[in-house]
Amino acid sequence: MEPITVATIVALVFQTTVEKFTEAALEKINTLRQIIWNKLKANSNAEKALQAAEKGSKTDLEKVADYLKVAMNDEADFAEKVKGLATEI
Repeated sequence: MEPITVATIVALVFQTTVEKFTEAALEKINTLRQIIWNKLKANSNAEKALQAAEKGSKTDLEKVADYLKVAMNDEADFAEKVKGLATEI
């Protein structure tokens, strides 16, 4: 299995079609979304990008991926938590 990328994680969290997932997977997606929100919302620009991404903005989705990548590079524990949960989904 190839490693999961930040872009894949962001797409999973913000662009998923709910019909494709079980209830357990949806709960994990929501948990992962909340973890990402909690981490990135301290940065006002990241928070704006998160809000726009949730409304379907592709440009802001890429910005969220960039902010998430920085956060994951800065904190190994956070990165492992995000990757682990994304892999479970």
